[in-house]
Amino acid sequence: MFFSFFILYAYAFYFGGVLRWNAVESSPGVVYSGGKLIGVLFCVVFGAMMLGGAAPHLKAISEGRVAGRLAFDAIDQVPSILVNAKGSLPV
Repeated sequence: MFFSFFILYAYAFYFGGVLRWNAVESSPGVVYSGGKLIGVLFCVVFGAMMLGGAAPHLKAISEGRVAGRLAFDAIDQVPSILVNAKGSLPV
């Protein structure tokens, strides 16, 4: 796992160096700087780590939705036996 992270870092630094060396513009008239490249790299890496950390929480949310649906189905169910009816039976 760490090997893949380090390969990703190496490729990102290489590609950022290529962008900087060739003076590629990020917007008209603005050339990529080293600081901008490092900022983009860290934003992408930390964003990916946070999305990976959110997976267990998303699973818990989906399980909660299923449990809530089951609970509301039980609440909304119409009983087949009338409890408070005076002598009348359901047909």
